[in-house]
Amino acid sequence: MPGLFLADHLRTDLSPALAATLGLLWSGLWCGLAAWFQARLVGAGWYTRYHGELAVVLACSTAGSVAGHFLARGVGGATSPWGEGLHWVLPALLAVTASLIPGAALSRQPYRPVLGSLLGFISGGLVLWFGVQVAPMLFLPGSGLLWAGTVIGIAILVAASLPVIYPKSALVTGLIMVGLSILSFIGATGGLLVGGLLGILAGAMFASWEGQPHGLGVARPIPRGQETTSVVTALGNDEEPAESPVAEEQSHEASG
Repeated sequence: MPGLFLADHLRTDLSPALAATLGLLWSGLWCGLAAWFQARLVGAGWYTRYHGELAVVLACSTAGSVAGHFLARGVGGATSPWGEGLHWVLPALLAVTASLIPGAALSRQPYRPVLGSLLGFISGGLVLWFGVQVAPMLFLPGSGLLWAGTVIGIAILVAASLPVIYPKSALVTGLIMVGLSILSFIGATGGLLVGGLLGILAGAMFASWEGQPHGLGVARPIPRGQETTSVVTALGNDEEPAESPVAEEQSHEASG
C-alpha cells in the first residue's frame, strides 16, 4: 500500500511504469524492515503471534498507509522538498507501525489492559472528531452538541489511558467508560455509532481484566500437607550437607 500511494504521487513527474517500479521497490524495502523488526520484538518478548495475524496486519498497514498519505499531503504539500520527503517516508512508517501494534499490545495484555486502551483511544477519537466537526453541522447548528461531544470525547480518552498507567483502576475505569460511551450517543451520536460501541467494548474489557501488573507476583495457595515442606524449603535446612567423596579426596590432597 505505501508503494501504491508513492507511485500515485510520482506519476505526475515520471512515467507510470517507472513510478510503479519505484513504489514496489520501496514497499519491498519497508516490508523487509518490518519483518526484521518484528523478529527482534518476538525474541525480546514484546510481540505475540496470534490467529488471523495476516489479515489484521494487512488491515492495519492499509489504514496506516492511507493516514500517512493524506497526512503528508496536508502537512507538507506536494511540491516542497519537505512534502516530497513526507510522501516517501510517512505512509510506509505509519503502515509498519500500525501493523506491529496489535501483536505488541497482545504481548503486554497480561500486565496491562492494553487492548482495551487501544479500543478506548479509537472510541474517544471518533467521538471527539464527530462532536467537533460533524454533529453541529448536520444536526443542530449552534447547539450544545459541540461542547458535549468535545467533553465526552476528551473524557473517554482520559479514561482509556488510566488503566495502562494504574492497572488497579481497571474495574472502576471500565464502568466509567461504559457510562461515557452511552452518553456519547446523546452528545455526539456515538461517534458515528462505531465510537460508542467500541467504547462500551473497551469498558467491558477493562472491567473483566484479571491480569497482574508487571513485576508483581501472584499469590498462589499452598496445597494441604505441603506447608511444612514449603517452610523448610524457604528457610533452608540447618544441617550441613554431607561432604561428597570427591570433595573429601580433594581436601586431603590439598592438605597433603
